[in-house]
Amino acid sequence: MLVRITVTEGDIANGVVGCPNACPIALALLRVLGPVARVDVMEEEARVDGPRRARGYMPPVASRFVRAFDESRPVEPFEFVLELENWT
Repeated sequence: MLVRITVTEGDIANGVVGCPNACPIALALLRVLGPVARVDVMEEEARVDGPRRARGYMPPVASRFVRAFDESRPVEPFEFVLELENWT
C-alpha cells in the first residue's frame, strides 16, 4: 500500500524530539491512517501496530528528516511516499 505523507508546520511544532511515536512523521502518518493503536517512526523504517499492522522502509529524504529533527536541527515541511508492506 502506497501512502503519501505530508509533514506540515503543525506536525513539526507538535512533534517530540527522540520520540518515535510522536515525531512529525508519526503525527502525519496517523493523520493519513486514522485511528491505529501505535505508529513508530525510526530513521530506517516505520511500523504500525494495533488492529492493523504494517511496516515500511523510509525513503532517504524521510530518513534525513528524522535524523535532523532528532538532532534538533532546523527542518521544513515536506512530502514523501511510504510503501507499507503487509498491511493487514
